[in-house]
Amino acid sequence: MIADTILAIDKKNTDARALASQIRDNISKNRVGLKYDYIHFDKQFPNGWQLLSLDYTRQTKAGPLTARINYANRFKTNGLQYELEAYPRFSKTFYSYVNVGYSDNVGVFPRWRAGASLYANLPKAFETEVGVRYLYFNSDAFIYTAYLGKYYSSFLFGARVYLSPVANNMTQSYMVMARYYYGGIDNYIGIMAGAGLSPDDRRVNVLLNNSGNLRSYNCELTVRHAIRRLNIILFNGSLLNSEYLPGTTGNQYQVGVGYIRRF
Repeated sequence: MIADTILAIDKKNTDARALASQIRDNISKNRVGLKYDYIHFDKQFPNGWQLLSLDYTRQTKAGPLTARINYANRFKTNGLQYELEAYPRFSKTFYSYVNVGYSDNVGVFPRWRAGASLYANLPKAFETEVGVRYLYFNSDAFIYTAYLGKYYSSFLFGARVYLSPVANNMTQSYMVMARYYYGGIDNYIGIMAGAGLSPDDRRVNVLLNNSGNLRSYNCELTVRHAIRRLNIILFNGSLLNSEYLPGTTGNQYQVGVGYIRRF
């Protein structure tokens, strides 16, 4: 792909990044993805958690539209969650994110989840996002997020913050990340480190229901690799050290594998 070739030479080319995404989506109108994650707890829970996600994405004139079903086994209980997700694109510079999800199995999943963001591909190889997330277990929780990223050579560096007002206090989560692109936009190795929990992380966002001001720290390695452009394999592994009672911490070890097929 010409845009991928340009990006291989010049990661700062904002127009090439936008063009590569549009060409990829226009060539392959459909996409099916499958992802499995397993989490082992050394102290907090006696049984591991499992999460399986199946999604279908259709490229439309307005942007990609995704339907997703998530299955989870947590606390020895099974649950299902249903999601709709879209990335409406307004121009080469601006696009957005909209998500809504529902589950009858509160505790395994939040009853409702939703999110909205506005993204911008900026000059000098910067990208930014501002948005809001919503979770409902037994009460409303609004989380505000902001992100700033910078492409440099074959790397992407980024930082994100989540802020949530709770009981006259402001809970905060911070994350920094880096990716090395060794081919097109679907070929990269990424690392992430952070403090606090993310409402966007389907694997553990259920813990936000009871986390309060308890501390947590995490790190993660992600590998994404395209095979003949239409097949993508994913791998990730992470460690989360979490305070689940005041002064008492435990570790969570997570591994995940995934596959995406474009057609």
